[in-house]
Amino acid sequence: MKCPKCQFDNPEGAKFCNECGSRLKVACPKCGTINPASSKFCNECAYDLRRPSEAVSALRRGEPGAYTPKDLADKILKTRPPMEGERKQATMMSGDMEGLVEPGTTYMTEDTFKLTEGLFRFEAVWEREVKWKEAAATVGIVVPAFNEGRCIEGLLNDLIVARQEDWFSIQNIYVISDASTDQTDEIVQRLAKRDHRIKLIRKQQRKGKNDSINLAFSVTSADVVVFIDADVRLANEHTLSKLLHPLRDGKTVLVQGGLVRVHPGFTLHPAKLASYFDWILVDKIRRRKAMSWWSIDGRVMALSRDFYRYLALPLSLADDQFICYSCIQQDRKFVWADDAVFYYGLPESIADFSHQWSRYFFYTNKSRQYFGEELIDRDTSVPGLRRTIMSCLIRHPLFGLPWLLCYTIGRVEFMLGVDFDKYERGLYRTATSVLEVLAKSTSPIHESQ
Repeated sequence: MKCPKCQFDNPEGAKFCNECGSRLKVACPKCGTINPASSKFCNECAYDLRRPSEAVSALRRGEPGAYTPKDLADKILKTRPPMEGERKQATMMSGDMEGLVEPGTTYMTEDTFKLTEGLFRFEAVWEREVKWKEAAATVGIVVPAFNEGRCIEGLLNDLIVARQEDWFSIQNIYVISDASTDQTDEIVQRLAKRDHRIKLIRKQQRKGKNDSINLAFSVTSADVVVFIDADVRLANEHTLSKLLHPLRDGKTVLVQGGLVRVHPGFTLHPAKLASYFDWILVDKIRRRKAMSWWSIDGRVMALSRDFYRYLALPLSLADDQFICYSCIQQDRKFVWADDAVFYYGLPESIADFSHQWSRYFFYTNKSRQYFGEELIDRDTSVPGLRRTIMSCLIRHPLFGLPWLLCYTIGRVEFMLGVDFDKYERGLYRTATSVLEVLAKSTSPIHESQ
């Protein structure tokens, strides 16, 4: 099947282009028939597929006919006045898609594809406005993991004891094992006996983090999905609640956690010094501009359903960049939850930290190709970046000089194309030190602006 955007020849049955990530099929907003993406009219009902904006605008106006079968739309229209007057939640259907997918199998089934296309949007358009106020919103937590046996138990224990408020409920805690070969799966299965919310999804073949995220999108129907890297720890039992709180305004669709890198203490380990300086620098930049190509981070992210259900991550782009740039492109609201503190460890070697920079250069270049240079340069650039880096180097030379070395090594690796084949397939991993004891006393360095 040839992609209409880049002309790449994809295998039969593919839903997305293997080269550029574009959709190869589109659902008719009128009858639901799946058509090739290049179709101008629906094969079943002859609906003009070149006018998708009509359905979108109707959805925003709250016209049920735009997203609901006619018989159900008529019922909604007849009962809408009393529902609106009493501000009641209208639920036409709630679907748990967990049964559609089995670990290790193709997860984008025909049923899943139709659902993610928005064919059956069975909730009233006014539901989200009152969801956080009148009922407990459902939350699905997803932990992508590949050989995280050393640290997965610590994170899951944090999530088990995380405090739930009356306005949200943790529905499931999915650990998606990317064909792990260590004891990750056994640890998750053991903890699942303690807490029924923990569920292991094991992939038979390693396909990378982006593939795990796409799988998560297809198996959850929660109001909010939270992605947390396996080597992250929660600062306290209220951290998750603070992360979710900005979503209650009904406008925010993406929240990034307040990530804090644990202080390395007294050490001359160059990778630990360099990575801590990197956090100092990123924290300073982020306080000037919440979302930039320098400061976005996918270790902890919360996405609302009306945002994540339309996402499909290409394997050749970084997960955090794709999600954040999609948020900007769609003109949706992003919030950095500074008070939702999550700790993460330090890389174990110069090579690990240098590879992070090499990947960053690679994926930023890919994002420019995918989203366009105008979006990247206009909306995510950092004014005065060089001046900020020099200021931090002068203030923290012991940390800054190793960082400069790793940055240079990463730049050279990028120029030489080191590991590009792995990056293209989304296969990468950074080994970090395990946070044996949660460093709750660690205080972030906030420099004067």
